[in-house]
Amino acid sequence: MPTRKFQGLAALLQIDAERDALEVRARAARTAAASELGDAVLDAVGPAFAPSQIAELLRAAQRLGFTEAMALMGAALPAHKDNNSRDGTAGNRRSISAEKHAATGADHAAP
Repeated sequence: MPTRKFQGLAALLQIDAERDALEVRARAARTAAASELGDAVLDAVGPAFAPSQIAELLRAAQRLGFTEAMALMGAALPAHKDNNSRDGTAGNRRSISAEKHAATGADHAAP
């Protein structure tokens, strides 16, 4: 009598193995990214702020969005203004809409 092959089960086991391998790679990439970001923070502020203060500043900047945070700190903005999440400006759609609202005098800001 021929043996039955469990192709679905084999595929599921393969996917689980791939998922585990991806999780290992993701942890390694996250560790490398944390190290790079930590180096950038240390280069930027050195011992001027405690780690908890740096974390609080970053959370506040994330809530405000890059453009608003920079404006509040009186810092010059970069010359390019891409609207993608990698450069930190994606969270600023809210402030851009508010600026349009103020400029046009419209009753409602664009979503």
